[in-house]
Amino acid sequence: MMDYLDFQQLKLISNDNQLLTCIYKGKTYEHCKIVRCFPFQKQNEFLSVNYLHDNQYVELGMIKDLDDLDESSRKSVINDLNFHYHFPEIKHIYSRKYSLRCYSFRCNVDEKEIIINVDDLVNNIFVFNQDMYIKDVNKSYYLIKNY
Repeated sequence: MMDYLDFQQLKLISNDNQLLTCIYKGKTYEHCKIVRCFPFQKQNEFLSVNYLHDNQYVELGMIKDLDDLDESSRKSVINDLNFHYHFPEIKHIYSRKYSLRCYSFRCNVDEKEIIINVDDLVNNIFVFNQDMYIKDVNKSYYLIKNY
């Protein structure tokens, strides 16, 4: 059963180390993280609040809509989501090369030139909502907007 959190009794605070603390019904939960649930098209709705307990994340409950939260809690949630869901953006692909069963792409990513190595194009390139995501051999993801 899904428990929606009472936003009037919920306070989320982020510190300088990108750690999120949740205060709910007077109880403090440390090392929290926010996880987006389906549908992904509604990125500010249906957010799961999880906290660390015995080295495992446990769900405290769901935020139905980010707009229900107070301004400081909303900013803390947005910061947490940006930290966990940021994908470096590929601005330009300069070249590609294939060797040793791996594709190497020389790219401009977030204004830096890097090499992205992809071992299997079919299983490591995804298109979602007109954006393309590429997963490299290190399991890092990169974004090409409006593909």
